[in-house]
Amino acid sequence: MSVAAKRAPTTPALDVIIPNWNGGDMLADCLLSVAQWSGEVATRVIVFDNGSTDDPQGLIDGLGLAIPVKLMRAERNLGYAEANNRAYVTTTAPFVLLLNNDAVICGPLASAMSYLATHPGVGICQGPISDGDGRLVDSAGSLFTSWGFLRHLHMGEPVDPSKPTRGVFSVKGAAMFLRRECIADVGLFDPAALKRRTCAGGHGWPAGTSSMWHPYRW
Repeated sequence: MSVAAKRAPTTPALDVIIPNWNGGDMLADCLLSVAQWSGEVATRVIVFDNGSTDDPQGLIDGLGLAIPVKLMRAERNLGYAEANNRAYVTTTAPFVLLLNNDAVICGPLASAMSYLATHPGVGICQGPISDGDGRLVDSAGSLFTSWGFLRHLHMGEPVDPSKPTRGVFSVKGAAMFLRRECIADVGLFDPAALKRRTCAGGHGWPAGTSSMWHPYRW
């Protein structure tokens, strides 16, 4: 595996991990959106490339981003879980955003950071993830029902930032914020299961800690 850096990073407040495999224009749009909405948040991006046959380094260099981007490269496709795990162990920021390469940020990252900074009991959170045209909610977190299935909050409803913050059973890995202390306690992805253990209770994480969805708009 090789590692290449785009500009020397400052000490980040937020590390953004983007697994990539032949992302092309989707990766470009994703990176541009992070740069656009990072604002005053000291943000560093780590792109973990899963053996792409296109040229992710050339793409990153061509964008001329004002935020530091580190490219980590594997010789083959290691999958989503292992890509995130290998990138995560190189992070240093107190908060980490896991972001799919086909997702774009649509609002200030500072809003999410402010929420996490003022809610220390929240280990994982997400904002509303919308569909391709940004009108309808694809995911705002899920609840575990008494009959053993997940209920996906607000799916198919218009995106509405006025909806209140609430606790959820799980959040969507396409765009989720992690608190470093939480991950230190419960661990990373299980590559075999492709599932994350939640910070909501158990695993020694302090009582009252939860996974949340918060209606900051992005």
